Amino acid sequence: VTITPGAPAKIALISPPANLTAGVPYNGVSVEVLDALDNNVGSTASDTITVSARMDVTCASPHASPLSVTANGVLTTNGVANFSNLTMTAAGSMYLQVTTAGALPALCSPIIPIAPGTADHLSFATQPSNTLTAGTTFSTQPKVEVRDAFENVVNSSAPIQLAAYTDV
Repeated sequence: VTITPGAPAKIALISPPANLTAGVPYNGVSVEVLDALDNNVGSTASDTITVSARMDVTCASPHASPLSVTANGVLTTNGVANFSNLTMTAAGSMYLQVTTAGALPALCSPIIPIAPGTADHLSFATQPSNTLTAGTTFSTQPKVEVRDAFENVVNSSAPIQLAAYTDV
């Protein structure tokens, strides 16, 4: 008895990323083409599959930060498409939308958190006042943030010292 899967009916994420770090490539996202009974359709699948970053649970809105992917638009091999080097530079969260070039319905992943990268530099979130009278405090107090290479705010408990100098 030979049992063959049915016609391609849907796509499924085999291994969605659980979380990402801004700027760090993620390998191992795999998408499977299934029949109506959740069987891998194997070599009968010849669809091109694409992934993109989205902002909402319905995958209706594109993410403000582009998703970098090596070889997006992957042809399935034995019913599976593998993606590598998925990279986001914006910290926060995203949903991964998976689409096909054919008629299979699109898929929206569960939410994927994106942590900021490693601390890279300091940045003024609030600039101090331009003028100051000796013996008084700034009317606008400075606020300094630790940021990664992509300008995401990094949570840090490291002490920060500000020093005044005179530009001569």
